[in-house]
Amino acid sequence: MAAQVLKLAYPAPSEVSSSPKASRVVLALDAGRAQVGLTGQVKDAELFRDALLTACALRDSDLRYRGKDRTAYLAHLMVQ
Repeated sequence: MAAQVLKLAYPAPSEVSSSPKASRVVLALDAGRAQVGLTGQVKDAELFRDALLTACALRDSDLRYRGKDRTAYLAHLMVQ
């Protein structure tokens, strides 16, 4: 299977700013896509926080197969 090259370009970094009355979250998206926008109010701050943490975890995840470490099992077999 050939590797696929994925080129991403972000026009600006994501940012979070807050004041006593409001907070603003700006998420940078791939510049190669059409412009997307969303405006709204967060009713459940904890749920929004969890959604952002999940999105970051997915972005940073590496779902490639990793073989099991069998070192302890092989040592156990050698002792027997």
